[in-house]
Amino acid sequence: MSMITQRSTKPPLLRPTVMANGTIPSRDLTASRNFYEDVFGAEVAVHSPGRLVLRLGGKHTYLVEEQTEEYAEMVLLNHNGWYLDPGESVDDAHAKIVTVKDRYGVQVVTKPMWQHGSYAFFLQDRDGNWWEFYHERTSERQDLSGGPQLTADQVREWFQARRARDEASEADR
Repeated sequence: MSMITQRSTKPPLLRPTVMANGTIPSRDLTASRNFYEDVFGAEVAVHSPGRLVLRLGGKHTYLVEEQTEEYAEMVLLNHNGWYLDPGESVDDAHAKIVTVKDRYGVQVVTKPMWQHGSYAFFLQDRDGNWWEFYHERTSERQDLSGGPQLTADQVREWFQARRARDEASEADR
């Protein structure tokens, strides 16, 4: 795997104007809509039969598509991120999620931790989608192209080790 150490100086092949949307699956659109509105505070609308569109704080949207067949759940490394309001701490947001996780079918909630310049926790929703809630160490977005590079295997190993430590910690309680 090649390492990206600096920005490309080539002109782009295509000229899109904005990253418009991503797509995530849902096993039950009604339950998913309740979760996205009640927990995330997202704007949610019916896009077309079997499909919702959700958005919060920008132009980027997610299409939520109802899946009638089994599908592979998202892996944590491919998560979606939400910046938290500066007035809400990550720890407070985490505590709120823990109190409603059973009501909304949240499968996993990780402990808050510092990583790659932000303080965050992750949750896996009822549909197997991973979401990160975080604050960054600084208010400025940083160019990450000059930072230390990890291979996909190194990232996977780090998350597996972290999960094993968290599970061991939980078992000790």
